[in-house]
Parts: sequence; structure tokens; C-alpha cells
Amino acid sequence: MDLPVLRDIIRACPLLEDGTLFGIVSFSTDPVDNQTPLELPRLRHLAVQFLQVDCAAGFFNELRLTCLDWLDLHLPQTIQSVPPSSLVVPHLVDLHRRSPFQLTKMISTHLDIGETEYIVRFLRRLPALLALSLTNSHPHLDIPELFKALRAIREPNLPVIVPDLT
Repeated sequence: MDLPVLRDIIRACPLLEDGTLFGIVSFSTDPVDNQTPLELPRLRHLAVQFLQVDCAAGFFNELRLTCLDWLDLHLPQTIQSVPPSSLVVPHLVDLHRRSPFQLTKMISTHLDIGETEYIVRFLRRLPALLALSLTNSHPHLDIPELFKALRAIREPNLPVIVPDLT
């Protein structure tokens, strides 16, 4: 899949509320393409599966999802840590910066150990988050360590991270 195909899908379904894209092998963008991000103003649920971790960045950099409520993100299982340029969560932070949404549910598989700091930043942006499911395998994210990091952050001027998370 590439950017023109995604643009065609979005143009054909501008009122889409529930989207599922599975088996994305690659996602290429044209660096010369300076069009505005693709907006799906009613999309509430997005399930996406990448078969190569490095294509997720280009995908999320092209979107605006102002109503996103539920993100189901499936990344490929890798044997070793991914390079910093292929980390996914920094692009989710940028997506939220571009189009703040009130995510209440997030499911993710195989986030990389290098994502921990970015996950904390992303969760800090999601005070309405009610459900979080992270599934991983070595050498990926150490989930107990992530939650220790979340509990350890007690800054006086910041709200408790995801206060309603159960």
C-alpha cells in the first residue's frame, strides 16, 4: 500500500467510522508530496496490522483522526530491537498533536523496548483512556517496567497519567 492508494480509500469513504487494514507489507510516501494530512473526521475505531515495522511511521504521519476512540495496533514480532527511526509510538504522539483525540481503548502487540519513554508521553496525552492492552515477547517492551515508570512519574503540575485506567 502506498499513499495514493490510502488517499483513494479515504476519498471513497469520507464518513468511515470503523476501519480495519490488515497485512500492510509496506507503506511508501513521496517526500515531495506536501499535501495536508488525510482526515477521517468520523473514524472512531482503527485496527491496523503492519507486517513490517518501518512502514507504520509513514502511515500515521499522513493521517488526522480527530474522533479516534479505539486503536488496535498490531506490529510484527521481531527478533531484535528496531532502529529508532522505526519506532511507532513517536508517530502516534505526533498524530495526537496534529489531531487531538480522546482515546479510551488501546490494544497493541510487539512494541519495542525503545518505545517505553514514548509510551509514557503518549499515555500522558490520553487522560480519558479506560483500557490498555499491551502484548509483547522478548526483546520487546518490558510491560512491568513500563507500569513502574508510569507509577514513578509524579510531577506536581501534571495530572495523574491515565487516572481511569483499569
